[in-house]
Amino acid sequence: MERIGLIEFHIIFIMRILILLYSLYGIIFGSGTNYVYVRFKDEEGNLSPSDELAFDIIQYEMSELYSIKISPKEVTIPVERSCLFTLYGYDYGAKNEVPIENTKVIWTKPCSIGSLTPNVGLSTTYTATSIPGNRNITTQYDNLQTGAIVIVVENIK
Repeated sequence: MERIGLIEFHIIFIMRILILLYSLYGIIFGSGTNYVYVRFKDEEGNLSPSDELAFDIIQYEMSELYSIKISPKEVTIPVERSCLFTLYGYDYGAKNEVPIENTKVIWTKPCSIGSLTPNVGLSTTYTATSIPGNRNITTQYDNLQTGAIVIVVENIK
């Protein structure tokens, strides 16, 4: 990857980290001017000196939350096993990820079979019982709601 492409990749990666920090710890990341500083590693893994930081100024307009999606949307797991589900927020047309507050994400399982831990947060783990079958889990964020399907089987071939 050429150096300019690498810098753009790092900036996009840093933006995703900032969105994650906002979601997990309430770090404020919104529209306006943001300064992104980058240090580089050479082939031996040595970081460039801290007084030689590369930087860029990014004008960023935070989109409004329009939809939420669970990943994975559907999964097959064996009995008494677990699967991690994560909620993501998107703008209109699902073009850009929008940060969501982890304390406002509520997970439920209408089927009442299995367990969800935790019930609040960006991610939850569903643990199946010893009974095979189709299960639904849902999540709500403010007035938005979505769901996922868990197919619990005896053995996965």
